[in-house]
Amino acid sequence: MNRDLIIEYFEQYLVDPLRMRLNSYTLEEYKSGANIQMSLLVGDELVAVSGQGVGLVDAGFNAFVTHFSEKHPSLSTISLSDVYFQIDTSAKDALNLKSKTIMKLEFENDRKSKVCFMDRTASMGFTAVSVLTKAMEFYVNSEILFKRVKFLIKEAESRSRPDVAARYRYILSKVVEVTSYQHVS
Repeated sequence: MNRDLIIEYFEQYLVDPLRMRLNSYTLEEYKSGANIQMSLLVGDELVAVSGQGVGLVDAGFNAFVTHFSEKHPSLSTISLSDVYFQIDTSAKDALNLKSKTIMKLEFENDRKSKVCFMDRTASMGFTAVSVLTKAMEFYVNSEILFKRVKFLIKEAESRSRPDVAARYRYILSKVVEVTSYQHVS
């Protein structure tokens, strides 16, 4: 799956792609697991999201899926498959405790196709939640794109434009590589 191509389709076919930005988060960790509360800017609305998991990343992922999957059921078809992090050593200054953390989170769909998202900030925790936010924004916009392209196919067919409908079917074939939209109406 070509993530950059899908992002280009967002720009071309979504009038107003959903924007998600992490405002803040709080985390409580215990030996048995973690609880997270996140404050997100979703479009123009401040949204509170919370969840539980075995650690920061798992709790954050569960919080996103639990909160957004009722409206975007395709989120329930993805899973977190791996986490990578390292200290950013590309700065010319000496490596120190203020160096930025690079974190990559890898997700997979029900067909085991993998997609990686990354970010870097000075905080390992904020970086992790920020990467989760980027990934969820991508998956939600992919579902919105799926619905939009299906509409465009029907609209082209109603105008007897098989050439245009064929182009949209090609785009749809790329969008369904992201994840399953079986339960999306």
